[in-house]
Amino acid sequence: MKHVRDFFLSAVERVFARLPSALLMIVLGAFVGPEVVGAYSWMALALTLSQALVDVPLRQISVEAVSSTGGTRLVHRSQLIGIAVSTSVLVLTYVVVVVAFTDLTQGDAWLFFPLIAVPIASIGSVSSIARLQAGNEWASLARIRSFSALLSLACTLPLLISTHSMLWVAIQPLIVESFVFALSAYRVRRSIQSNEPEVLDGDGRMAAELRSLTGYALLGWAEGQLDRVLLGAIAGTTALGSYSYSQALGRSGGEAVANASANVLRAQVAPLRDQPAKILKALDRSALVALSASAVVVVLVWAASEFVLPGFLSPAWAAALAAAPVMALSLLPSTTTWLITVQLVSLRSTRRALPSRLTGLALALPIALLATQSLQLAAWAVVARATLVLLTLAFTVRTWMPWFSITLSSALALLPLATVAILAAVSS
Repeated sequence: MKHVRDFFLSAVERVFARLPSALLMIVLGAFVGPEVVGAYSWMALALTLSQALVDVPLRQISVEAVSSTGGTRLVHRSQLIGIAVSTSVLVLTYVVVVVAFTDLTQGDAWLFFPLIAVPIASIGSVSSIARLQAGNEWASLARIRSFSALLSLACTLPLLISTHSMLWVAIQPLIVESFVFALSAYRVRRSIQSNEPEVLDGDGRMAAELRSLTGYALLGWAEGQLDRVLLGAIAGTTALGSYSYSQALGRSGGEAVANASANVLRAQVAPLRDQPAKILKALDRSALVALSASAVVVVLVWAASEFVLPGFLSPAWAAALAAAPVMALSLLPSTTTWLITVQLVSLRSTRRALPSRLTGLALALPIALLATQSLQLAAWAVVARATLVLLTLAFTVRTWMPWFSITLSSALALLPLATVAILAAVSS
């Protein structure tokens, strides 16, 4: 019961981490065309790249790291380096892509500039959030994230509706992350300031693990985002905008669920470390809860795409709406993959996941080429890729795998694909 409660609170925190940006993107589609969303997507891709370089791997080790003096120093040092690296990536993308290679006027290009400051607040909050997670303060995290998200929506959504300006979409994540940074630091100082980290050796080991996780996260970013980069390069900003819109609608909710499950699992397995049997039990429990929640998200995405959004959006978004429910299906195997990754991190075996990452990476170009012809075909390819990545990971690792969860998530994702294929064959 406690696990379900922690998952629910973490899910609230993760949903509010992703929902506002996705909601604003969906609302923006009612006022602008895919070409504007495509320009924004280039900056969003750079932001996710910066997160893969710093944010994602650092959060993987931070819960364990803040329990030791050496680990805490490593986190703080990595935060400073990460802010510099992430900001540089966003500035370079802004200058090279948004300003030089889009049709936006100089005045419109400046509207994306607030996104450059987002990593400063996001990476700055890593250590505080890790301490709260380590202390199982999921209720506090949920309150902090939900308050920050609702405040950002209250500030930006009315202005977006009244002005139809991309500026408010770019400002919203900066508001969220700034308040999360400030409130999480305040909460740590107030509630757990007396819990000084133990003086434990482990700085060198965690630094090595961080480097390994950075490489793994970069491969993960390439696996999940390279198809968008290639599509933008091949077909242009408008095609990228439609594809990104379908992903925002189809995957944002499911990714929040997956991240929530991973966060709870990471805190649960941190004290277990090298006890694979206990870790596997926790993983199975997390996977079942996460898959149930993800299935609900898939249904909600389908309902929104079919009955709600067509009344607000222009026909230019029809292909994106048709592809969104299919995109949502890909989160079922991806959720299990992410949970297994937490397990591998705990067992210090992330390198064993390399073949699965390379498998996903190899399929980026075929998906991009399919997207130039049909977003829906590309979405089905994304589902197939996510399932193949999971099965490759299971085959590579083999031992200590949650086989029931792997089978369930693969079946839930592939059954609709098989049904569509059979119906298409019968109708032809």
